[in-house]
Amino acid sequence: ANAVPIWVFWAIVTRDSLVLLVRYLKSQKIGVEVVYLGKMGTWFLYVCFVLIFITEISNVRWISDFTQAGFIWGTMLYWLAGFRYLRE
Repeated sequence: ANAVPIWVFWAIVTRDSLVLLVRYLKSQKIGVEVVYLGKMGTWFLYVCFVLIFITEISNVRWISDFTQAGFIWGTMLYWLAGFRYLRE
């Protein structure tokens, strides 16, 4: 229902694909060590997905604004963790 911004979807898919591709090309193991920064980014994104459903039910404007801000922060943390994975 277009509840999730398309840029969030593409940011997640692009980052995961990039980390997977680079690690594969370097002939490294596919798995990565989990870092706290990535956990925080994932947490923000999960909370925002829940807030989207609450916003759809309640239609409260400030929840929608908070959700958009959370998506931005979550995506930034997610990408920062991705850069750290690539650096390793």
